[in-house]
Amino acid sequence: MTAQDLLTELERSGVAVSVAGDRLHVEAPRGVLTEDLRRLLAERKPELIAVLAVEAAWPPDSHEAVRRFRRPEARLYPFLGRAVATPRGRGRLVQVFPDRAVVRCAGRVLVFLPSEVRPPGVPVETEEPFEAVH
Repeated sequence: MTAQDLLTELERSGVAVSVAGDRLHVEAPRGVLTEDLRRLLAERKPELIAVLAVEAAWPPDSHEAVRRFRRPEARLYPFLGRAVATPRGRGRLVQVFPDRAVVRCAGRVLVFLPSEVRPPGVPVETEEPFEAVH
């Protein structure tokens, strides 16, 4: 389970996790934070802080789209037709699906995982796209 997967599961359970400097702030309904979950949060703290720092760089429209549509890829919806950053450089976001994001880069249509596409200025992973269409 990735740190992002853990945060998604926590959110589904009603747990809110935020970061302040090097500290995690966790708000949870009574009885949700088991000892195992507390241990997992402590073990994964550096990864969680890194993911939350990137999440904080996303614009408010993206957070609103995720809240409204309850889908992690919805954070890309405000960027449809606009410039985005990918592991292959800048491009224009064409389509977004749960399992892929279609981006036009330098005259080519490339397909990335939604997690690999970010607003300009927000760091991206440096993996290759999983499919390319010419």
